[in-house]
Amino acid sequence: MNVKKMEDIKVSVIVPVYNVAKYLAECLESLVNQTLEDIEIICVNDGSTDNSLEILEEYAEKDSRVKVFTIENSGVSLARNFGIEQAKGDYIGFVDSDDYVNEYMFEKLYLSCVQNDLDLAMCKISIFDDETGEVNNDLDYYNLKVFTNLDKEVFNSEDTTSFTNNIVVNVYNKLYKKSLLEDNSIEFPVNLIFEDEVFFIKTYLTAKRIFVVNEFLYYYRLNRAGSITYLEKENNYVDMVYIYKKEREIFKEMGKYDKYKVLLANRMLFLILARYTQTSPKFKENYYNVLKEDLKEVLADEEIMNNLSLNVRTRVQKIMESDNYEEFKKNRPIQNILNSRSM
Repeated sequence: MNVKKMEDIKVSVIVPVYNVAKYLAECLESLVNQTLEDIEIICVNDGSTDNSLEILEEYAEKDSRVKVFTIENSGVSLARNFGIEQAKGDYIGFVDSDDYVNEYMFEKLYLSCVQNDLDLAMCKISIFDDETGEVNNDLDYYNLKVFTNLDKEVFNSEDTTSFTNNIVVNVYNKLYKKSLLEDNSIEFPVNLIFEDEVFFIKTYLTAKRIFVVNEFLYYYRLNRAGSITYLEKENNYVDMVYIYKKEREIFKEMGKYDKYKVLLANRMLFLILARYTQTSPKFKENYYNVLKEDLKEVLADEEIMNNLSLNVRTRVQKIMESDNYEEFKKNRPIQNILNSRSM
């Protein structure tokens, strides 16, 4: 049995778990075999109904660093927030229970944090396709290409204003100083999907010292049956509108909204419109109504409206010019712009 004392814990790895029995062992194996041994693996069983809990308990029996907590099913945000509350490490990392990590991941991120007195460290993400078995390292969003021309090793958001809104927001390829989260009351918004957006923006804008480890250390599993992004028939992505509102509030609270508002609007409205095309028909009218109400506030700012990309501006104008959803549908439905190049 692997036994570690509380005072030895350098990193707390938080793993929310919900009905992932098929993938859970692979995830846990990648964690218990980390080269950085002084970690705790906080597994928050979010009311699983399969045998995920049994697998967790098996690993907890073999390795005392695996700590299992069971809560009533409440969603990944609450599970992660619960995990943060339990964490004893100086730094906190997150791993999704259907993914896995390189054995050196937390050692490399931790050493980077300690040696450079960091608030935040991040690494590149490999995309692992569960259907084909292929690994893709060529996606610019996940391989942190936006940092290629940055002339500083240790930096903060002031150094990346032009591309802050293009940095990968996923929570799991990063290591966070615990005191940064605690001192600034940073947590995940509950009852919303796309929660990583809000957590990342507040963390990134708050962090004073950030570093990129230019290695692919995290493996994100794509096309997993049963995942939120895999299900297609009942998609309701209206939460993206609420996430955008929360992000605006964060920028305003930190006195950085004027600097970022145009860049933020272009990125988020592009994503919001794209998610509309992916939303199931029965949810689209509500999506339209919620978005139109929010656009009244956003587009009241002439600087934003005048600086939207043509792709985005054309589509939001169609929304605002329609008196209701039925008229909007007759006018011209939003085309799928996920692959547009005119941003």
